[in-house]
Amino acid sequence: MLQTPINVTPSNGQVISPTSLTQSFTFQGDLLTFEQSEYVDMEFYGNPSSGTNQYVAWGNFPEGGHLSVIHNGQRVGSIDNGWWRNFAVAGHNYKKRLRLFQHYPEGMRSGSTNIAGRPMPDMYYARGKVYQKNYGAYNNKSAYERGDVCTNSGYTYACNTVIEKYEDEEYNTDGSSFNASHWTRVYNYQTVIEPDLENIKAPFYYEWDTTSEGTTTHHKILLGAIYMEILYERHMISAYDKTTGIVSFQKVTFNPNTQGYTAQEVTNIQDDSLGSGSKFAITAHNPYKMFVNYLETGWYDFKCRTKPTVTTTVELSVDKSTATTKEKQALEVGIDCEGTYSQAEAIGLKWYQYKMYTLNVDAYSTTINYTVGNKAVYNGKLYVCTGNTSGVFTPSKWSEVNTTSYDDYGGELVDETERIYSYDLQTGFPVHPFTFGHYIELTVATQDDDTQTAYYAVGRAEEDPEHGYDDIEFTPVNINGKTYTANDQSNNVTITDSTITLTWEVNAMYSFAIFRREIYSDGSVAQYAHYIGNAKQNYIHTGMYGFKFTDYSAGNNRTYQYEIVVKDDRTGSTTYGAPCCAVYIYNVHTKWDGWRIIGLTPKEDKVNRNYMQVGDEWKFISDIDSGDITRNITSALHVGTSAYAKTTRNNTKYESGSFTANLLTVNCPDNRVVDDIERVDAWMKFICGDNPFLLKSDKGDVWVVSIVNSPSRQYDETFDPIFTKVRYEWAESKNKDRCVFY
Repeated sequence: MLQTPINVTPSNGQVISPTSLTQSFTFQGDLLTFEQSEYVDMEFYGNPSSGTNQYVAWGNFPEGGHLSVIHNGQRVGSIDNGWWRNFAVAGHNYKKRLRLFQHYPEGMRSGSTNIAGRPMPDMYYARGKVYQKNYGAYNNKSAYERGDVCTNSGYTYACNTVIEKYEDEEYNTDGSSFNASHWTRVYNYQTVIEPDLENIKAPFYYEWDTTSEGTTTHHKILLGAIYMEILYERHMISAYDKTTGIVSFQKVTFNPNTQGYTAQEVTNIQDDSLGSGSKFAITAHNPYKMFVNYLETGWYDFKCRTKPTVTTTVELSVDKSTATTKEKQALEVGIDCEGTYSQAEAIGLKWYQYKMYTLNVDAYSTTINYTVGNKAVYNGKLYVCTGNTSGVFTPSKWSEVNTTSYDDYGGELVDETERIYSYDLQTGFPVHPFTFGHYIELTVATQDDDTQTAYYAVGRAEEDPEHGYDDIEFTPVNINGKTYTANDQSNNVTITDSTITLTWEVNAMYSFAIFRREIYSDGSVAQYAHYIGNAKQNYIHTGMYGFKFTDYSAGNNRTYQYEIVVKDDRTGSTTYGAPCCAVYIYNVHTKWDGWRIIGLTPKEDKVNRNYMQVGDEWKFISDIDSGDITRNITSALHVGTSAYAKTTRNNTKYESGSFTANLLTVNCPDNRVVDDIERVDAWMKFICGDNPFLLKSDKGDVWVVSIVNSPSRQYDETFDPIFTKVRYEWAESKNKDRCVFY
């Protein structure tokens, strides 16, 4: 028994290359021994002669006539390159269908070259009756329809033309004599069924040639056919005439030369009797059934397209006078990525996506002496040194590393864009250039949903020897009013406020990208630093430029290391955005009481970050109940007929919860408790705002949240003043690490 295969490829509009076709499916049924695929070029549909290529092509599995033994659930696949390259036309649409065959597995073993196997027709196909229409001696006074049967002069005939009889005429339209041209003789190896049946097909064969010692031998084996059963005997239908309904039969025989079965012409169907001494007796109105050993699927559509050409480049700096706004935005914080796209058949771009991975390799430097085995990144590619070298990059001394091996040198996904539905092919990533190199992966999808990927490597940068920490006269850093020397690991400061403000001065106009790295309780430092914003110029004083940055997203009970990446932003600079050096602020501890919630106003999204303007902050310190904080993973249970259940999960991972606390605050310095109606009104206006919030727990969590359901309040009138207890429910709505707060 054969059933419709599943997981068929190509199908459902899938895009295939004009140079290579890989087809596959999962077999459903008892036994599969051979498969044929029919491919139709839809651009020639209805007018196959209009093109220079074939209209229909065939693929066969396995090749060479050797039958296979495939069982239920096995994956069947083949790669057809030669005939597909000759048949395929880039830009055309195609459809295909499969024809699956089953044979008695006589002598067939996996891996054997023996192709013996007689067709196994065990699948019901159709039924009816033979000679079920007019059947008798020819009568020139009768009308006849196509498929009617008569005898004349000792022979049996089937009518191939309508013969009419009018009431006022003595004879039918053929006149008084038998007109042989309107009748087709029925021989002993034939019978007659209904005419005009659409799906009675001739047998299917497979033919191939072998050459040995200069002699070519042609081979032909029978793959499948329709078998007619009358009186419990089955015979193979070799032909069917739709005009008359005549069915011809052939005898199936084994060919020892090809080790396969073929069909042989016979003069009498009785020669092919399957039972000893039995006859294939055919009389009027004998019922018949038809059986087959093959299954034809429906049509599967797909497309032939040339792979798009995609490139990507990464910029670390540009000429400021010619830089675009997007380039400036990207280079202020890290790197600028730009790509190109083209497709031979002018298929449009649907979407693109950039991903950034770590690459623990330095950029090539002319000041380093390289030895065999050293790695370096040059002009967007990763190389390994094959001969000692220095100075100008010498290609003969280096071997390019295949992009599939980039993961061996880092490979951690640290940032990515969403799928961007645009032709822009531009983005930026915040990057700390002195801790890691990176490689960029650009994936594009065409309007046909074909994809292509390009890569560009960026090595870890060297600090600019002319614009280091001392050269730019970087002053001590003021942190929440206290002064600390940068790059001094003995620094140790504890901040009791939920925001951390850093200020400093330099001797020229530079830009500063601020990164934050967590220091864990065991003293280890997080591998990757998160970008948290850019410093703003605060003032100019006696030739010095003052800058300020406030960290709003710091969590409680944590220790941070701030890393200020200095980038060239001088007037007229031809290396705008080039990283100069990094300044490090070590061991900044946070410790405050209570929870915080800060109003946010979403602003422009740029450089793959959501920019949020910070608003009012509310602090809660009394009678706090944080409730259950839930990590929502959305898992579904599926119980079927197997012994164990199945589960599925989507990529949901947001957190949610509720918060309850007293609204009161304590005024300093008189320690007066404030919980009046003005404070209640202000709170309700704040928490009911249609905007996101930055929520911080006293444990150390930080979330960007939206308020869900309806905030509430309750008055406790046992106190004077009356205490207000407020409650709200929240759900995480954005990834805080992809937000910039200012």
